[in-house]
Amino acid sequence: MTDRPPTDDESIAGHNDLWRSLTRPDNEVPASVAVDLVLGSNADVVAFVSGMLVFSTGVELTLDVRARPGHRIDGEALADLLFHRSRGGKPYLFGVEYADGRRSARRHTFSPVPESDPDAVSLLQSGGSGGGGNSYSSSYFLSPLPPPGEVHFHFLWPDAAIPETRSTMSADAIIDAASRARVLWPWEDETWGEEDAPEIVLHLPAGSLFA
Repeated sequence: MTDRPPTDDESIAGHNDLWRSLTRPDNEVPASVAVDLVLGSNADVVAFVSGMLVFSTGVELTLDVRARPGHRIDGEALADLLFHRSRGGKPYLFGVEYADGRRSARRHTFSPVPESDPDAVSLLQSGGSGGGGNSYSSSYFLSPLPPPGEVHFHFLWPDAAIPETRSTMSADAIIDAASRARVLWPWEDETWGEEDAPEIVLHLPAGSLFA
């Protein structure tokens, strides 16, 4: 006897559940972890994790890239290389490995459809990249939370002459912060259609600058 195929509603629900486990939960206030973890560097370029916001399901990482003023990476400006505006350079590679051997790696600008295995480690860009000149930042969501032990961060950027480097931190601070994440209300999938969108009405006090 074979299992019946899922209905359309079940398929949609399963897809939503998967993506909800792999993306930043909007119904939580995260706990922060102080971190200044250098991932890779040379005399002219550095990449580092400047912040971690820990939710009950994973960690949002802020990855920063800095270049020396006026420095061009393999003949390209930093923005051109990161965002493929010229010759389509090779962006950095960023990966994470847990103490139990699970790992995930992502290119800077590409996040494929994640695996359906709920125990698989996922590292997805959680927002756009921003910055200017010689300073740029990107955010990633790492899930699930790491087990006790060490968390290894791998970084490689051939065009910037940064070889593959492994940086390590203890998972203890992340696990402790996860216990302090605050769930505001039960998760609900957004189901608004265009006709259901609420009208936005601002009630401003007399004399308000915005009245």
